[in-house]
Amino acid sequence: MAHTLSPSSVRVAVHGIVRTGLTLAVLATSVLAVQAWIVAPKAWQPAGLTATAVLAPLSVLLAVILLPALVRFALKPKRALHDALLVAAGSGALLAVAAGRQDLTLATGAALLGTLAGRPLWPQLTDTRASRQGWSLLAGAGLVVLALFLVEWPSALFVSLGAVVLAVALAAAGWGFLLLTKNASLPFRPDKGPLRSTYTAHAEAGVTPFTLMRDKQYFWSRDHRAYLAFACRADVAVVLGPTGGPAESAQKLSEEFRSACRLRGWRIAYYQVSESVAARVGGARKLLGSEALIDLNGLTLEGPAMAKLRHEVSRGKRNHITITVLPLGQVTSAARAAMESLATAWGAGHTLGEMAFSVGRLDDRPTAPTAVGLAYDQAGRLVAYCTWLCLPAVPALVLDEIRRLPDAPAGAMDLLLYSCLDQMRHHATWASLGLAPLAGAEHADRLVRLEAALLQRLGINGASASLFAFKGKYQPRWEPRYLVVEREADWPAAALATFLVHYPRWDQRLVRRVPSRLRLAQGQAAAAVSFALLLAGLTGVVAATAFSRQGHPFYAVHTAVHAQTGLLAVSRR
Repeated sequence: MAHTLSPSSVRVAVHGIVRTGLTLAVLATSVLAVQAWIVAPKAWQPAGLTATAVLAPLSVLLAVILLPALVRFALKPKRALHDALLVAAGSGALLAVAAGRQDLTLATGAALLGTLAGRPLWPQLTDTRASRQGWSLLAGAGLVVLALFLVEWPSALFVSLGAVVLAVALAAAGWGFLLLTKNASLPFRPDKGPLRSTYTAHAEAGVTPFTLMRDKQYFWSRDHRAYLAFACRADVAVVLGPTGGPAESAQKLSEEFRSACRLRGWRIAYYQVSESVAARVGGARKLLGSEALIDLNGLTLEGPAMAKLRHEVSRGKRNHITITVLPLGQVTSAARAAMESLATAWGAGHTLGEMAFSVGRLDDRPTAPTAVGLAYDQAGRLVAYCTWLCLPAVPALVLDEIRRLPDAPAGAMDLLLYSCLDQMRHHATWASLGLAPLAGAEHADRLVRLEAALLQRLGINGASASLFAFKGKYQPRWEPRYLVVEREADWPAAALATFLVHYPRWDQRLVRRVPSRLRLAQGQAAAAVSFALLLAGLTGVVAATAFSRQGHPFYAVHTAVHAQTGLLAVSRR
């Protein structure tokens, strides 16, 4: 099937080619200007040349350190990077003039003018705070490099020190460039008032209750009647489910969100959307799995199709399991404590910790109206519980938390779920048992053993093909759910971002192993490094001026200061 390119795709591609060409032109002419200035005759021996020779054996290591910054520099159309290119082009032009190379002066001037004219090719905004930190690091690094090439140090000790300082300056410059590429935050409103009323009036998808969690940000339509819930990781804005709100506002919201993301450099991934929503937002899609939907009006244990569930429910009753279903607000403190203890013990056995984002968790439950099902054994011990989130607009139920003890009696969980569905069927028309990932229902028997073993080994909870077998006992209707991105090239970043929003604490376990004294905030570290570099650079420039000789760029300043101080000394006499 042939794919046709849209005018916007062609325009983006052309802009990328021209932007890359201008970047290469500026870098190439600037490097040539530096080389011309180095080989030009001078009245002094710059310490920076000797320091550069000392660092030559480490050039590969420095290239590896600077490579990520250079790659992002070439790929990110940030306005701050355009400004950095202007500084590089202007510096190259000055060096070409100082070297007396008219050809390079013309070339660097042409690159400078081309970059100035091409400013619209760098439309994206940068995070304001990160931009300030990046410019501070670049200013400090630039001043240090300038000082090194103005100072003449005959001592080998000072040359070695200069090499170390130059290496630090180059690393700081790479860090500064990375900060200049940090995406600006997306505009969002955290207020809960319109969110709750919009949810109550318009929430219809099984994943929508999970938008009412603290790990989300909210992008509202201009009329403030529809919203998207999202979380940002790895330069990707992961949107959970469909738009919440009336259709007339929701249709415009996706395009408004896309424009806001493009302006700030964020890719977009729509997680767990239906086939109709995937077609509406456009782009490339991949099947995540299928959502199990149960028609509560037809729920029964009769018939051969329900034999397996009927057997499990009977086993639970024979094991003297008692079920209590009640609103969350009526759960006693003792029952809450038992639920938290059960959930904590359950989560401790998973390498990646509790899931988040599209499922509730112990410390971040959705604020939607909630019903709780509790399963007790004959001794009165809580052996399992589940929570159901309400969709008032439909009305419907969505299964959220489902936890049980490892030694829970057989049939306890099926008895618990069926009893909840049976008791609440008069308050809802359908219920969602959630997403069964990785495959369609027809492949469940084939994949149960392989995927369950693999995912259990990885410690990933809630993502096993055995979910199809478990949920299939209720004879649900399976509806496909998709992950949608704008371009095929976005899949790696979208996959990483989706993992990070679902397991936000996986890296925190590693961070805990680092001593707290080493966990310096990035802003504080950038400020400290910038201050140290600026101080070292200013000291070097002052020293270069004080010890300059005839032919040095700062010799005129040196003689002027001496003349002024001499006049002051005469006047004081």
